[in-house]
Amino acid sequence: MLGVAANVPMFQMSVPSLTSDEDLRFIVPAPIASPYAPPGRATRGFVAYDPARKKKVYLKDTWRVALESIEPEGKTYKLLHENHVRNIAPCLAAGDVSTDLYHATQAHTYIGCKWACPPVSGPTAVNLTPHRHYWLVLDIIGVKLTEFKKSHEVVLAVRDALYAHEDAFQCGVLHRDISPGNILITDGGGILIDWDLCKHI
Repeated sequence: MLGVAANVPMFQMSVPSLTSDEDLRFIVPAPIASPYAPPGRATRGFVAYDPARKKKVYLKDTWRVALESIEPEGKTYKLLHENHVRNIAPCLAAGDVSTDLYHATQAHTYIGCKWACPPVSGPTAVNLTPHRHYWLVLDIIGVKLTEFKKSHEVVLAVRDALYAHEDAFQCGVLHRDISPGNILITDGGGILIDWDLCKHI
């Protein structure tokens, strides 16, 4: 179903549902590690299989910014859907991977220690942002904007992304990260994704 070789290891992932108190199960192939910059959030995407509904979905594996001023992406999707925002992906499930320390960064807790190299005050002070391991599942698999077949597809996808941005702003959400990588082509239009850095205004 996922189009992978028979010898590729498969894993089951449980992600909290956005519409009930239960966890939803998804099957994904073993990830292939790729280089990424150390300051990044190590975001990876998988085409996963939903055994309950027997269909493909998109699973996002990332490290969310763990600050009170930034809502987890799943909560933002729930708010957007409740306000009938157009051209966004249906979000099935989302949540922190675990509450233990192994799935949360700890570097920010040591910034005031004497042995820590970066200064904590002055013009060269370092501010380390805490992050937490996070999974999110979307019930749609789009095509990257850069992989368009006709220019008409690009125009429609960007148009729909702007509609999504406008609707979201009307309900108090500012995306703040619109780029070609965050607009996907879908059948007859497009969607705006990656609301993890949005601002509630």
